[in-house]
Amino acid sequence: MNRISIDLSDVDEGEAIVPFAVPELTAEVLQTHIVLFYLEGDSGNTIFYTLLPGVDIFTGLNFYLSMIEGGVTLFITDTQGSPAGLPAGIFSYLHVVMIEYSASSPSGKTSKAHFANHLKQSGVDINNYNEITEHFELQ
Repeated sequence: MNRISIDLSDVDEGEAIVPFAVPELTAEVLQTHIVLFYLEGDSGNTIFYTLLPGVDIFTGLNFYLSMIEGGVTLFITDTQGSPAGLPAGIFSYLHVVMIEYSASSPSGKTSKAHFANHLKQSGVDINNYNEITEHFELQ
C-alpha cells in the first residue's frame, strides 16, 4: 500500500494535457496493484476529492488518465470533449493510491470494478477518498 501526493501548483493554468513522472508505477505495481487517482480541490469553503477518470462536479470538467510504467498523463476536456485547461487555484494535489490486490474476478482478472465491488461489500465507497485512506490506514 502506497500513497503519493503530487503538488499541482507548478502546472500552468490552461494546460489540457499534463504529464507526471511517477517512478513508483513500476511494471510490478502495474501488474499487482489497483491504482486509484484522486484530484484534491478547494471550492472556496470545502475541500473535495474527485476520483479519476471522471467528471468534477465543481468545474464540470472531464478528467481522463493514461498510465504507463513510470508515469501518468492527465487529459482535461470540457463537456463537449474539447481540450480544456486545468483551472488555476482550484486543484492542489493529484493523489495516487496504489493498493496491492490479489483477488481475481470470475474471468480470472483483477479489475477496478471487481475491487470496487469488494470494497462496497465492506462498506467502503471507492469514490470517497477519505473512506479509502481510512480503510487502508493511509492517514
